[in-house]
Amino acid sequence: MKNYLFVFLLLSIFFSSISIDAQNFNSLPTIEKKTGFSHLMVNGKPWIMLSGELHNSSASNLEYMESVWDKLVDMHLNTAIATVSWELFEPVEGKYDYTLVDGIIKGAREHQLKLVLIWFGTWKNTWSTYAPEWVKTDLKRFPRMQTKPVENSGALSAFGGKTCIADARAFTELMKHIGEIDSKDQTVLMMQVENETGVLNTSRDRSDLAETEFIKPIPVAAKYVGQVCSAGKDTKGNWKGVYGKDGAWVFGSEPKFPSGISAVATDNNVLTPLKWPEGVRHFSYRKDPVLPDNSTGMGFATDNVQIAFNVIPLGEDGYASTPKGTMPKYVGYKCTDYEYALNQVAPEFGGGTEIWRLLVPGMPEKHFYPRQPKSPFDGSVKNGKLAVTHEGSTRITECAIPWSELPDVKKALDAGQTIKFSFRVNDNENMGSCMELASERSISKKNSRAFHASWKEHWANEVEFGFEK
Repeated sequence: MKNYLFVFLLLSIFFSSISIDAQNFNSLPTIEKKTGFSHLMVNGKPWIMLSGELHNSSASNLEYMESVWDKLVDMHLNTAIATVSWELFEPVEGKYDYTLVDGIIKGAREHQLKLVLIWFGTWKNTWSTYAPEWVKTDLKRFPRMQTKPVENSGALSAFGGKTCIADARAFTELMKHIGEIDSKDQTVLMMQVENETGVLNTSRDRSDLAETEFIKPIPVAAKYVGQVCSAGKDTKGNWKGVYGKDGAWVFGSEPKFPSGISAVATDNNVLTPLKWPEGVRHFSYRKDPVLPDNSTGMGFATDNVQIAFNVIPLGEDGYASTPKGTMPKYVGYKCTDYEYALNQVAPEFGGGTEIWRLLVPGMPEKHFYPRQPKSPFDGSVKNGKLAVTHEGSTRITECAIPWSELPDVKKALDAGQTIKFSFRVNDNENMGSCMELASERSISKKNSRAFHASWKEHWANEVEFGFEK
């Protein structure tokens, strides 16, 4: 599948040390604070990352990457963000395959690019998709998280101590190897140690291992009670007894391995320890920002409507229509060319309404987090009209968008062609509930690229309409 590159200035992420001679310690990439500002220093000089982030599995094929490197260079980037998966690095337990890692580093050097590598180990977006087959199939050694008793999920349990040890062993070998081949050139600047851990669509792990810990007295409970519970609550008991209905959500706040199990990544003499610089924030934006598409299911939501037009033929919209080895539309594909969020603006931000432009041809795909730089396409539609009224419990949304905003839709109209159109109605009283026009219709399928947020499940924008003049 073609890569969709999200271009941004990468200010800071988790990074790990690589093994390196002590004499080269001062030249390790590091973050320094000077004159009140934080700087990423590479070889003693400030390095501003102009970064292109590849899709999850792009770096798993070196032949495919040959065309990607040129695209990164053509975009005038200086850093690529790529992934290394546990399943490909250690396909057989104890036997490591350095082919992809070496190839990625070699390709970056040949194109004068630096690298940030993301380790897809035990988890990726809370799921264990990139764990090796020998881990996934050995449920006794590497137990699964369960959302219901005796019902295994696709995620490895955080209470499987041997899972952590196996992951740490592989990660250590990866870092050791990078240190051996890259300590001089320092192509690899940073590492993300694990990717998007946690749970989705449930409050906690309900496996037997987790239940055993859940009913135990909380370790050093008073440390957390002051942060989560109101004054006057009991500070003794298990997670539910101390935290009440919130117990499931804060369960596990105190890191703990099962008795008799310890995790040691490697001999400390092998690695060079790094310390997070004082005065440098770990996060540069709010944990739960309010995004213009109203990303329901992230802990916040508002009433709004999203509309989407699909008019540009597949293969002509800048995306690869059919990845090699797959049937057309078998995997996720681009089914929306124009997308808008019809929002009411909060009084503290001026009130009224806005037609927020989420996607048009040529626009970088983004989710409008505060950390993402602005593009010329960002903002609301000019000369558009939006009215939102209520009749009892019924919300009525009326919208008019000028044809100058939708040139390809106008072109289809003039040619007497049909267009594909869909909408999504979001509800602030039920963050997991929404209504999509294409939902469960015979011509549609599940395809996350129909609407923002693209990490959520949507229905493909395949319902066709004609124009009546």
